[in-house]
Amino acid sequence: MLLSLIANIGWWSVFLFYGIKTSMSDLRCGKIYNKDILKILVFALFFIFLNSITVSIDFKTDFFYVLIDSIKSQGLNFLIGLGVGIACWFLGLWPPGDAKLFSAYLLLIPAGFVRYSPYMFPFTFLIDITVISGIIIMVTRMKEFKIDPKLFTFKSLYVSAIAVFSMSWFIQKSFEILKIPGNFFITAIFLFLVILLLKRIFKLSFKWLIIILAIVRLILDYPNYANLDELILLGKLFLLFVLLRIFLVDINFNINTRTEKIQNLKEGDLLAQIPCMQRGNISLPPLKIFALYQYFTNKFFLEESMENPIIKYDPSKGLQQKDLDKLKTVLSNKGIDEILVFRTIFFAPIIFLAAIGCILSRGSIFFMFGWIYAFLRNLFVLI
Repeated sequence: MLLSLIANIGWWSVFLFYGIKTSMSDLRCGKIYNKDILKILVFALFFIFLNSITVSIDFKTDFFYVLIDSIKSQGLNFLIGLGVGIACWFLGLWPPGDAKLFSAYLLLIPAGFVRYSPYMFPFTFLIDITVISGIIIMVTRMKEFKIDPKLFTFKSLYVSAIAVFSMSWFIQKSFEILKIPGNFFITAIFLFLVILLLKRIFKLSFKWLIIILAIVRLILDYPNYANLDELILLGKLFLLFVLLRIFLVDINFNINTRTEKIQNLKEGDLLAQIPCMQRGNISLPPLKIFALYQYFTNKFFLEESMENPIIKYDPSKGLQQKDLDKLKTVLSNKGIDEILVFRTIFFAPIIFLAAIGCILSRGSIFFMFGWIYAFLRNLFVLI
């Protein structure tokens, strides 16, 4: 019992110390140092070993059985988290430091700490990070809120319907094969992620991929989609998809961008507009993270096309020094002196806060709120 108590105190001390340390370095310097992440990983392996000793003593079980089981469970979480983190970095959603910190927490936090969730811990953790980020952004910058009327054009809604019809079927079949539990919300999130990933891989061929998938579903899935229940489900998913697009894409874009003077741009800045050459003139179409509407309107209707960009811009790295001089020269010659850039968002404190929430709620803090609400509602019904 004494060894178990010492191990728990030591684990919490390490977790809180490096959680606060990485949060402070992100807030002060905008960096998460590799040496801190490496130390978290080393401590994670140490506590896996130490906890295996305490569990084998307390429950009189074989030490190597407990050790291998812990390595398998936490190692699997780490590998999934590493894959998710790399995907988020590759898609330009997270800087590399946040992706590495996300996976490091998944190795440090014992799998037994998080039990009550319908999803594996890496996905539960990701949901909490996403929701907390959205809440913080909306609360702190609500005064800058505005809605783009282009969100509700017939074309934007029509293209979203095509995406929901084709890609939702592909994602649902993937969930069935991999035996992953899913719902409307998870399917909509995966719609965003899968579409972004395929867009980066296939680039200009992406639109043909979507069309082919829609045709394949029309042929192979008939008549499953041609009944009232399935149409209602597609309608609900479409509505959720559009709402997510509005709140997580367009509103998020409006409140998380600022105007910057061209001459003040520096290496690492994240562009929110991509300068493109259009018939001798410069256009500045917005680059929206998760911008399904933006991509489809560009490719299907050629509105604000991002063809012929002035520089080869990678949103996962930001502006590179070799492109700055060319960008400043070309835009200045065309009389353009301002451009939209993304504001820096400090994710390390949000990741730390989400980790605390997952541990205290033994799952997802937001799922816990839902269960408490359902319990109180049933309680009042019985009364």
